[in-house]
Amino acid sequence: MPRFLRISLMALMILSSLSLNSWALSVYVMSEGTYEDNRTILDTLTAAGHDPVLGVEPHRWNGSQADLSAYDVVILSLATSVLSQDMPTDGQAALISFVQQGGGLVTGEWLAYHIYNNWFQALDLIIPVKSITGNFVTKESTKYHQCKRKTDPVLNNGLPTTFLFPTADIEGSESLFLAKRHSTTYYRTSADGRMFLCTPGVVGWQKESGRVISFSTLFTHIELSDINYATLFVNAVEWAGTAGAGSR
Repeated sequence: MPRFLRISLMALMILSSLSLNSWALSVYVMSEGTYEDNRTILDTLTAAGHDPVLGVEPHRWNGSQADLSAYDVVILSLATSVLSQDMPTDGQAALISFVQQGGGLVTGEWLAYHIYNNWFQALDLIIPVKSITGNFVTKESTKYHQCKRKTDPVLNNGLPTTFLFPTADIEGSESLFLAKRHSTTYYRTSADGRMFLCTPGVVGWQKESGRVISFSTLFTHIELSDINYATLFVNAVEWAGTAGAGSR
């Protein structure tokens, strides 16, 4: 059995025992653009007891492809082969409305990077981070470390204080960004080599009735092959879905 498959199967079994939620969250997953990445996201969420549905790619989303009121959480990552296309204005408006009305949004890169470069401009209103002048790094791995003053029982569930995980290279591996005012940095990253600072790696906030949480890294099969990263990913979905779960 290939090593990646062995790790993935073990990770899925462990994830199935870690969820703090007593109900399944309905999750709309915007397509990553590759079968392997999409399948890994869906399998990871399903193993944790949730109900993910694969949607369209971000550049095709215009708000008409799904009724988001039927979902608890949306996952939006731009780790895709289609890196140079914006999301339609109507699609961005639908996501903003979803969050304002109590929905959860989990974002991976390259969203903050694209917002800095004048795409996905409306979504800047709801994501809790800003790109540092479009800066990013390209590495084979990175390390996340819990910010001790900002612990959370859902986000930290089942995780060590610090963990190293592999990263994919899709024209880079990780964005460098700043946490916006009123947001909370839950995990810092080693991406810029300054672990003694709370350099944002995973940042969240309450936005009106909903919650948004942003990762500095990508949501591909490479990152999600690591059990700790997969656990944090699921935890983030559950954290984001807390605001409206059971009421949407």
